[in-house]
Amino acid sequence: MKDYKLNKKNIKEFINNSDIETKKIVKKLIRNTKYVSNKEFFHLLKKNIRDLLKKTKFHKVVYVYVDENNTKTSNYWLYSYLKKILKSKIVPIKDFTDNVKTLKKDDYVVFIDDCIYTGYQLGATIANFIFNIKENIKHKLNIFVLVPYISIDGRKYIKMVFKNNNEEKKYRLFFSKYAYKLKSTTKVLTKEEIELMNNYYPRVKLMDKDSARRYFEDKQLVYFQHKLADGTSTISLFYKGLVPNKHNLEILSNYTEDDFDKLMIYPLINNCTYSKHFDSHCPFPPYKK
Repeated sequence: MKDYKLNKKNIKEFINNSDIETKKIVKKLIRNTKYVSNKEFFHLLKKNIRDLLKKTKFHKVVYVYVDENNTKTSNYWLYSYLKKILKSKIVPIKDFTDNVKTLKKDDYVVFIDDCIYTGYQLGATIANFIFNIKENIKHKLNIFVLVPYISIDGRKYIKMVFKNNNEEKKYRLFFSKYAYKLKSTTKVLTKEEIELMNNYYPRVKLMDKDSARRYFEDKQLVYFQHKLADGTSTISLFYKGLVPNKHNLEILSNYTEDDFDKLMIYPLINNCTYSKHFDSHCPFPPYKK
């Protein structure tokens, strides 16, 4: 697989072409960015799988929450990986499938993914699962969040949502024991620095999920050898090489279909180039092939 570490040559050009007021901030963001290779990712995932197996050693099966009809997701990709390891012990489960009826007291339901950024999506998934089974399942269950990379705020959010939906205290929540805690822009930058960087990355509709208002608030400084998340989770336009300078800002302020090639772009990730308003994926997620 290709090397997707940070590109030192492009980083130099990126910094040199950034406006003076942003240079210090740019260096700070790059310095605090975590790149996760496949080797590192699966090493940490395996450690957490071993921890899961210790907790479930007296259980004949482990239930994994997954939509087997939606194969092009990180959740399904990692479920398939876990399935190879656990083999016959693993049972796929979803809110209204027949497998729900086989849940016994103190069984484990695993929610697996590669990274928790905001926690909103997984929090909602767990809340919906609890709501949809509560009429049929009266006994206690264990919910295990098998995710090796997680933000502090994402963890807090999931715990809050879980608590609000666990009023009868029928469920117990576990997180991966060896989860790597991510750094966020809010922890690394000051409010003034965030506001300044937001000005250089205005909302551009043609850039879809990579673009948003208040772009540098509560974003996680991480990308993986298997994927770069979109602008709802990280500063993807920054990593894709969109330089924070007045030249680009002027173009972005009135951006049209023909303006992409006019932008000053130095991709910060090795072996990555982008086209069509940054809607191409690099690194390309293996589960989207």
